[in-house]
Amino acid sequence: MCLVLIGLGVLLLIPGAHGIRTLGKVTLNPQSSITIPCIYDEVYRDHRKYLCQGFEWLLCNTVAYTGDTKEDVEVTDFPLQNMFTVTMRNMPTGGAHYWCAVEIGGAIAPDDKAHFKLSVTEDPDLSVDESVISGEVGGNVRVQCRYSRQYQKKKKHWCRFRDALCVSVGGSDPQVMENGAGTLSVVMTGLNEADTGWYWCEVGDLQTPVYLNITSKLTKEPLTTTNSISTFRATTPRTATSSDRGEGGWTGYLTKEASVVIAVAFGLLFILAVVSAIAWRESYKTRGSGIGSVQQGQQVEDHRVSAAGSSDVEYNSVVFKRRSSESCLHQPPCGPVEDSEVIYSSVVTS
Repeated sequence: MCLVLIGLGVLLLIPGAHGIRTLGKVTLNPQSSITIPCIYDEVYRDHRKYLCQGFEWLLCNTVAYTGDTKEDVEVTDFPLQNMFTVTMRNMPTGGAHYWCAVEIGGAIAPDDKAHFKLSVTEDPDLSVDESVISGEVGGNVRVQCRYSRQYQKKKKHWCRFRDALCVSVGGSDPQVMENGAGTLSVVMTGLNEADTGWYWCEVGDLQTPVYLNITSKLTKEPLTTTNSISTFRATTPRTATSSDRGEGGWTGYLTKEASVVIAVAFGLLFILAVVSAIAWRESYKTRGSGIGSVQQGQQVEDHRVSAAGSSDVEYNSVVFKRRSSESCLHQPPCGPVEDSEVIYSSVVTS
């Protein structure tokens, strides 16, 4: 029983086994808007998506679901790309914590989610000149990301969102350069259909998303393809790690606060298991002693005694019926025992 309770506790606290991820820490000017992509596993395509606000997941408040019509927040799902976006406009100055979430709908399994922090200031520490950049197949695009002086010595990367593949400053294709005056420049050449999709500039623990929209020279229309972001050409591609991206990289795992909640839950479940075991043992001991008393008062086991010589005497069980003390409590003194109240058994001698 205790193991079942512990198992249920774990299921209630640990998110789904598939996954969802997004950026970790983004900055925004209060007069601007930002669109943050959230990638999810394909098993979640038909699930409802939403945005939740709050530092603690268990206490967060739902801001908007996919399909909701709100002035400042919009959640849009793109099932063919296994992604939904959160667009935020006219946000108040300050910082707030949010969760990209997928509704699981089960009675036991919790919703899956990924955390990000949004900081809104008049002078953001990281921004991009254009968050949506268009280009043509075979052409070139340039992305300009600007960072504050305090981030000048931080590591800088250009990353593709689909697989978190990043290129550091000095990469030749795409060319990632910094001019030392607070600008990170990214130049992508020889564009093709597969380059359409989401990317991000990263400086230290900050990220800012960028969408590349590649169009055909003939149609001048955005290209739509199920493989919208494939492997782009980098001389030394690598998957970004938390060690060189800082604390704010894309997230898809348990946050620090969620780990604390799980640790506390395990402690409580362990205490409950110990208390239940002690209670069960005491109950078993009490039940065992009671059974022993009843058997002693009601039955005398058979005994066989062998007499000297060739004669054997065999004694059978004799059961006595005792008059209870309660029956004599409010009556005259109990009389002698009647013959009918004693059962005599035969004695066989051989």
